[in-house]
Amino acid sequence: MYLKSDHNQILQAGSLKTLNYLQYFDLSHNKVASTDYINHGRLKHLILNYNEISTLKGVNGPPLNQFKLRSLETLEIRGNQIESTEGLGFLHDLKTLYFGENLLKSVEDISGLRGLVRLHLRDNHIATLDGFLQGPTKLEYLNLRGNKINRWSEVKKLKSLVTLKVLVLSDNPIADRDLYRPVVLGMMPFLTRLDKDKTTEEEIAEAVDFYVKLPENALELEDEEEARLHEHLAETKLEDGGEVEGENTGVEATPRQNSEGAEENEEED
Repeated sequence: MYLKSDHNQILQAGSLKTLNYLQYFDLSHNKVASTDYINHGRLKHLILNYNEISTLKGVNGPPLNQFKLRSLETLEIRGNQIESTEGLGFLHDLKTLYFGENLLKSVEDISGLRGLVRLHLRDNHIATLDGFLQGPTKLEYLNLRGNKINRWSEVKKLKSLVTLKVLVLSDNPIADRDLYRPVVLGMMPFLTRLDKDKTTEEEIAEAVDFYVKLPENALELEDEEEARLHEHLAETKLEDGGEVEGENTGVEATPRQNSEGAEENEEED
């Protein structure tokens, strides 16, 4: 069963809970603030883009979990006001997650998403990546474009994602660093594409050779130097009475897009 209820004034999904055979449910562009009432065991694709959801934790435990949504494969939840990934780790069989245009500053442990293959986190405020230290173990595509990642020490936390094939870090401050591409590919030689450009065997070999020859602590020292430079620029701007450059850390405003269930075009990475 297919149900498209986007661009209405729906406040909650509770009135639709009797639709036991629902497989595709589009509630985008409504006023849904809670996911507590979404309980459709056969649902495969759920779209909650551009609503008023601020948390996924739920009142009585995570509302989005494998017991309620045992068939869910794709979740789209772009353009809400969600500040934490807490509550997502119980969707064990989820394969694709669109979580762009929210208010995330970090990614909590999402290792419970053990079936996840594609993860879109574009245009949040993410600066730390601790949540990736233990997975997801099947992740192949990770889009972190337009966030606030500014330290090599954070990028290193992605090294454990050995199944990763595509990584998008463009429009993060780290992408403006000198030798950005060889450093990232030296850290993660398993990548087949970084940002818009595919890798080659020759490029990977050169990147690995470059990376292993870096002086010990070279990247950590560069992180510290960048932090001091940013602090100095901030102080100078404030003394001049202007706005602090780099507060948006290279994140460009991106117009909202209505996916209507369509997968993001990889050329739009």
